[in-house]
Amino acid sequence: MKEYSCGIISAQKWELSTYDKLYTKKLLEEIESLIKTILIKKEFTHFIVAMQLGFPIDIAKMILHLQQQYQITLECAIPFENQHITWNETERNIYFDTIATCNKMHLTQTHFSVDCFKKNIDYVISTCNTLFIIPSIFPCDANDAIIKANKKYRHVILPADFEKTFLTLH
Repeated sequence: MKEYSCGIISAQKWELSTYDKLYTKKLLEEIESLIKTILIKKEFTHFIVAMQLGFPIDIAKMILHLQQQYQITLECAIPFENQHITWNETERNIYFDTIATCNKMHLTQTHFSVDCFKKNIDYVISTCNTLFIIPSIFPCDANDAIIKANKKYRHVILPADFEKTFLTLH
């Protein structure tokens, strides 16, 4: 099996609990379906998730669950060591359970800085062959990641045009 790595970047900076639960569930099911399609068609073996509160943690948990069906590994890319300090106890427990069960952890830097999240995304972009970018309600967040990925000649997959983009990969 040829080894490919897929980075997952969620430009979402909001918590899932602030949105309608039915919408959130449907979106996560769509993302899981797209990831399964990626696994079947491209034989990805390694996923790197840029960890933030919200979608990234849910997607990392989803990949851990998919490890029961597929021979894949999960790497959690953490922007800075103490990002969890302001989160509530439930969020922290889910976060620590996720990074404790992942196959690899990458700590981008030990302290917070205004560009730590950007550096974390840069790590994912520079490490992966393909990027699955989940755009936010702020298009500029996703656009920045797409522009950087294109400059490094990475394949970019977006949920909205997944089929069209995926068919162009070789």
